[in-house]
Amino acid sequence: FYMTWEMELLAERKISEERGRREGKAEGGLQLAGIITRKLTKGKSYEMILDELDETDENLRPVYDAVVRCAPNYNEEDIYRELLKNNMM
Repeated sequence: FYMTWEMELLAERKISEERGRREGKAEGGLQLAGIITRKLTKGKSYEMILDELDETDENLRPVYDAVVRCAPNYNEEDIYRELLKNNMM
C-alpha cells in the first residue's frame, strides 16, 4: 500500500484533529468534574448535583462516574485519564 505525501499529511492531520477534539472534550469534562468533586465532598447525592447543575443525565452521568471511580482522592490527573480512557466526552 503506497500513500502519496498529500494523503499521508491528510491522514496525520485527521488523527491530530480527532485527538484535539477528545482532549478538548476531556478538558471541559475536567471542569465539570471539579464542580462535581466539590459537591460530592459536601455530601451531595447524584440527584442533587444533577438538579443543581441543571444538566441532563446523559451529559452528567459519565463525568460523575469518572469522578466516583477516582474517589476518595479525586486526583485531577486520574479523573482526566478516566475521561479520555472512556472516550466519553
